[in-house]
Amino acid sequence: MSTKQGYEVRDEVWNEVQRAMDCYAPFASAHEGYAVILEEVRELEAEVFKSPRRRSYQKMYTEARHVAAMAIRFMLDVDDKLCTSESVEDA
Repeated sequence: MSTKQGYEVRDEVWNEVQRAMDCYAPFASAHEGYAVILEEVRELEAEVFKSPRRRSYQKMYTEARHVAAMAIRFMLDVDDKLCTSESVEDA
């Protein structure tokens, strides 16, 4: 059982999203956003695939938080584009 409550994890992810938005411009393209998410997933994967004796649960937690934050950042950037441009389907 987790020692953290769901709202604590949510707040940690949101703080990571806010940090990323403060430090970095919006993704320049969908491809860039996807690449950032994939990089974070690969960092999580690298930790998960270590032998149980070498694996760090703190690192897995941190990388999972990064994955979640970058997915939310991607969604926010995509939503901004939806609001400001016409989609291909509407053309």
